[in-house]
Amino acid sequence: MKKMQMITFVFTLVCGLILGGVATQVSATNEPIVIGFIHTLSGPVAMYGKSGEIGGQIAVEEINAAGGVLGRPLKMVSRDDKLSPEVGLREAKSLVLDQKADFLTGTISSAVTQAISEYC
Repeated sequence: MKKMQMITFVFTLVCGLILGGVATQVSATNEPIVIGFIHTLSGPVAMYGKSGEIGGQIAVEEINAAGGVLGRPLKMVSRDDKLSPEVGLREAKSLVLDQKADFLTGTISSAVTQAISEYC
């Protein structure tokens, strides 16, 4: 349980820091702020991705219950990178281009992280 609380805390902190930078750009829209969550949700290390996804979802629910960020709700869209740089990159592109993700988070594999960071 402590691990889940720590994941939730870290996710909330990161979201707060990132979204704090957006605070200077107050928007009149009520469209959700989309957070793309890319992590390994299947295979041998899926336990890390699934627990991170649950922690992220809890954080999103708590933030939305408190009124969102600048009055805008958060929406988390999850994708499985299948521990593959190619799949992770494809999913990152899909999140940014198709889902209009404002932010990307997640990944446990340094290879997947590198592929996504080069795209970003």
